[in-house]
This record gives sequence, structure tokens and C-alpha cells, in this order.
Amino acid sequence: MSILELKNISKVFPGVQALEDVTINIEKGETHSIVGENGAGKSTLMNIIMGVYNLSKGEIKFNNKNIRPNNPREAQNLGIGIVPQELNLIPNLSVAENMTLGTEHGGFFKRLNWKEKYNIAEKYIDILEIDVDIKKKIKNISPAQQQLIQIARSLVLDCQIVILDEPTTALTMDEINILFNIIKKLKEEENKTFIFISHKLEEVFEISDRISVLRDGKHIITKNIEQISKSEVVKYMVGREVRFDKESINYSIKDENILEVKNFTCENGIKNVDLNVKKGEIVGLAGLVGAGRSELAKGLFGVSKKTTGNILINNEKIEYNTPNEAIKLGLGLIPEERIKEGLLRGLSVKQNLTLPILDKLVYKLNFIDRKKEDSLVENYINKFNIKTPDKEQKIAFLSGGNQQKVVLARWIAKKCDIIIFDEPTKGIDIGAKSEIHNIIIELANEGKGVIIISSEFPELFYLTNRMYILKNKKIIAEYNSQEVNQETILNKILEKEDI
Repeated sequence: MSILELKNISKVFPGVQALEDVTINIEKGETHSIVGENGAGKSTLMNIIMGVYNLSKGEIKFNNKNIRPNNPREAQNLGIGIVPQELNLIPNLSVAENMTLGTEHGGFFKRLNWKEKYNIAEKYIDILEIDVDIKKKIKNISPAQQQLIQIARSLVLDCQIVILDEPTTALTMDEINILFNIIKKLKEEENKTFIFISHKLEEVFEISDRISVLRDGKHIITKNIEQISKSEVVKYMVGREVRFDKESINYSIKDENILEVKNFTCENGIKNVDLNVKKGEIVGLAGLVGAGRSELAKGLFGVSKKTTGNILINNEKIEYNTPNEAIKLGLGLIPEERIKEGLLRGLSVKQNLTLPILDKLVYKLNFIDRKKEDSLVENYINKFNIKTPDKEQKIAFLSGGNQQKVVLARWIAKKCDIIIFDEPTKGIDIGAKSEIHNIIIELANEGKGVIIISSEFPELFYLTNRMYILKNKKIIAEYNSQEVNQETILNKILEKEDI
């Protein structure tokens, strides 16, 4: 039985057809995944359901009644809630206050019934089996707990449908398993319905009952999950076959080290690290969240101060203390948090791309050669297939995949010899992921040294030649990527250390 019917949904923004005649039915008590590349229309469709956008054409039926919410509050009152990718909890309020926000009744002078709030919060904390103090401030609990509190809030509001938008981005594998068990429990015991949005197809196939694919604002197909393969989903998403076949990669690894790190310790907790990267080699850093992968990357890039050890580039011992000095020595870093650390959102694509190479674009009296700058930017936009109306477009309006390609182009334009990629495909659709992988492989084949940090083991196995395993901010093992599997690595990570 359908709980939510979306019929011929269309949405037109000025000059853009974001959705065109999309028809999808959501069954009561199912987990229905909606997938597609960035720009396919997933977020627009969810914003229409939640009343953020008005639809241009079509109708929405909820429990067989026509609805048209004008804002998220109206959608919640009807029984539709959302757990957004960027959580909208209030950091300085307690868990209980966040969970019960919006449930207050009475006039302006009526006092809050704190006992009732705490009782409600405790009830749903128990249902979801969340180990958290309800009086603790939201900012002091983990990202996983915050995700669960957002779900609990939708239950407090008695939502029959919960939309989960990229809910696992900040979660560890154990936390993802907890979340998925809770989704299954709520489906079975409370008959709740979930709409699940994720770029991670492994998760989609694990949690979904049915899957719908959007491409270029159109509904392509809806199938029961057991009736379709991952490769078919990818083909429907991008309109072509995309392969992640390691045997098709031809590496050109030299015998000489481009980077060698000896007994490296820095003030962010990294301890006694030894590693090396050869010219033309892609080396992975694997480990659970908090293992020290990003800390090591930032230490090598000069963000955190080195306390002991040596760094050699092309067999020459070098010293540097800041990212600017690291850049001059040929190091580049694509950070995990590209929005916070890798981009200037108020600037254009052109300005973001040329930021580190402005010194190469100046001529007499230190004026920037605009013609040279424009030519360089247009070349990289074409080379990396960056989808943007023009080079002057603010980077904030590009999709995540295209933003990442701009950051990549920046360091390649800088002609860095050693590039560290921290979660290079995080939150990126399958088509852009394939393009970024090809760029990384091309860099290695040009003789660059590449370090990859990824929480996705399939990505590490696909791209890397070797990988180092980190735990407690130190390296605990080194493996040839073709001689181990995920189980071996996880067993090593979970192995108890000798005291």
C-alpha cells in the first residue's frame, strides 16, 4: 500500500528544468532508496516533499490525500520528517530539548513542563537504545549520536515517513551498523517508512527494499533491490557503463623514492611514523575514524608542527614549518573537509583554481595577466570536465564532485610532485568518482607521488599499490594492496596491542 505518491512532479528554476514528470510511489513500511548523480534532482525532490520548494507541476498524495506543504513545519505536522545531511540540531541545547523542540503547547506565559520533556526524551532514547545523557548538550555528543537524536526527534513528532539524506557520512562502520539496525527495528515494530539517499551503493543494497534512479531530473527506473545489480544501477545513473577494474590500470612505478618519512612525530599526536612513496606510486592510508590518518596528512603538509624525525624529498632532507613552505617544496593537500578547508565559497571557480599560482601569473608591476589566467582556467575546466556555466561562477553553486575537481585542478596547476588526497570522493556521485579516480591514476603515471586516505576499502584496493594501516596515531602494518583483503586489515586493526 502506498503511503506517499509523487505524480508527474516537475520543478523549473530560472533557466533550469530541475525535475521533469517524476512519478515514484513509496510503500508503507519500506526503505526506499533514491539514487542519482549530483544534479540528478534528488535534493530538489526531497525539498518539494518537505515544502521548501513549491512544485511547478504534479501532485503529492500522502495517505491517499492530496497535500502541498508550504514549509518543513507543515510537512512535519502531516507526518513527514527529514534527517538532513547537515544536521539542524541546536548545539547549546540539551539532547532532551532538541528532541522535543516544537512540541511545546500553551500560550506565551505558560511554563515549560520539563518533567514531561524528559519523560518523552527518555522514552525514545530507550526505543532507539541510544547510550546518552538527555541533559547533555548536543555539541558534546558524537556525530553518530547526533544522527540518532535527529531520528528520535522525528519519532517524537510522530512522523510516519523519515527522509535520511546521506546519514552515514560522518559515521564509523560500527555506528553505521547501529543505525541500520535501528532503521530495521523501526520498520518492523513501528511500521515506519524510510526514504534513504546515499552515494554509497553498498549501503543502499544493504538497507533498501526498493530503489529508484534519477538522472538529469527524470525518473529512470524503480526496482525491488533483489531484481537489480549494482552495475545496472550505476549504468542507469550515469547513462553509460562505469568500470572499477584494477587490472585495467597500468602503473609506471619507479624504484626511487619521491618521499621518505623517518621516525616522524608531530604535535597533533602522530608517533614515530616511517613511510615512503615511490615516483608513480599510489599509497593508501587505512584505519578507522580517529586512527590518525588526517592528522598524519596535516603533519606532512605543515599544518601541525613536527617535533621529531626527518622528511626526504627526492632523497634530500628538507625542513619546513608551514603549509606555504610545504607548497613551495612541491607538496599539495586536498583536505577531507573541502568546504571548510579547501574552498573559498564566496569566490569564483577561477579564483579558487588559481589561488596558489598567482605568483606565476603576474607580469610587470605585479599585475595579474588576466588573459593567461583565463586560458589556464578554461583549459582545466575542459580537461577535468568541470560542469559550470562559466569560470566566473561562484564555486558554492557547483556540485560536490565539481567542487572537488576544482580543488584537484588547483594543485595540478601548481605542478605539485607529491599530492595527498584525504577522502577524495567523500559525498561524490559515482560518475564524478570515476573521473576523479582517472585523474589520480594519470597523476601517478606522470611520475607524481600520491597518498590516498579513504574510509572506503574498495576504493583503497582499487587505486593503491601499497597501504599503511594506522591505529592510535601510529602505523601498525604495511601491506601490498593486491595480497590482502578487507577482512585481514580489519582483523589487524581490531587486534589487541601488546602492553
